[in-house]
Amino acid sequence: MTESQKAVQVDDAGAATRNRCGGTGRAADVPARSRRGDIARTLVRLAFFVVAVALGFILLEVPWNDGLPAMEAKYVMPNLAVLALGGAITFLIGQRTRASLAVFVGLCLLSGMANFFLIEFKGQPIVPADLFALSTAASVSSGYSLFLTPRLVACLAAFAAFCAALALWCPKRPVTGPDVMVNCLCAVLLATAGVMQFDRVSIKKECAVKVDVWDVRGSYATQGTALCFLSRAQELVPKPPAGYSAEAVTDILEPFGARPADTAADREDPASNSVAGPHDGPNVIAIMNETFSDLSSYPGLAGTVAEPSFFREVAADALAAGDVYVSAMGGGTCNSEFEFLTGASMGNMGGGVYPYVLYDLEGTENLASYFRSLGYGT
Repeated sequence: MTESQKAVQVDDAGAATRNRCGGTGRAADVPARSRRGDIARTLVRLAFFVVAVALGFILLEVPWNDGLPAMEAKYVMPNLAVLALGGAITFLIGQRTRASLAVFVGLCLLSGMANFFLIEFKGQPIVPADLFALSTAASVSSGYSLFLTPRLVACLAAFAAFCAALALWCPKRPVTGPDVMVNCLCAVLLATAGVMQFDRVSIKKECAVKVDVWDVRGSYATQGTALCFLSRAQELVPKPPAGYSAEAVTDILEPFGARPADTAADREDPASNSVAGPHDGPNVIAIMNETFSDLSSYPGLAGTVAEPSFFREVAADALAAGDVYVSAMGGGTCNSEFEFLTGASMGNMGGGVYPYVLYDLEGTENLASYFRSLGYGT
């Protein structure tokens, strides 16, 4: 073999070696570029999630809340944290798809619009007890008309723009069988952690949240819908007063256990008074009139035709008459009825609680059962 042939052979071998090395380098670049692409797509999806939480907060408040720009940061951040938890659970249940982000923001918008219309109709936003009276709300909803305001139109436009941005720029994510299980498990774990935190932490104390019973709308406006709603939800179950015990209640009620009509013979033979007989006493009539109003109590109307003269005549002949303080103003008059019939003060229960709707009152002692024990009937 000549020198020139050897040189050609060496050059060919070197070229082949370089080609093999170059090919291997390009092949190694493919997984690296794929990983970088996956990271970039994940960051884009994360950015859309952050935007969804922020936009959800805005759409929850803007439809009705004029005081949103003045809301303090100490209330804004907990509200965002609550919505972030809800958004994460929705995102995971929806298998981290683009549609799940749209659903979350849409739910926030619907809640904000519901608050707007509810405030228009009855002057206060949604409270947890309202969720137990949906059938009543549905029965009276036909009497109301829905309408759009420029602010609502702007919110709907913002939601539509977000959905369009999701479709155009948020990368799709393929979902596999194992992914479904992992996502659902993570959603359950997040929901469990949220419930445990809800039971452990007093939002009223830890976040300095105070929902004014007489100005629920103002409280929601200054402290945020999500935070105030959850704070009210924590008050649905009444907490025992300090020093409360069943034994102490029994001791208090014991002196009042005997009925006025009881005799010594009755007390010696309990079976004889197990069923009360007819009571020969005065008729007792109780009237709770939600539509009654004494306008003459307002300045400038005293002594005018606004005065309910017949009511005043009846009151003048009564054994006792006067004014009472009640726990309800405007709506919630069923709570005044509850207090009147049971003698239980709403002061021992949380704000926005409607006992007739929330609690099982079967067997609860009340004015009617007491009169029945005396032999009265209706």
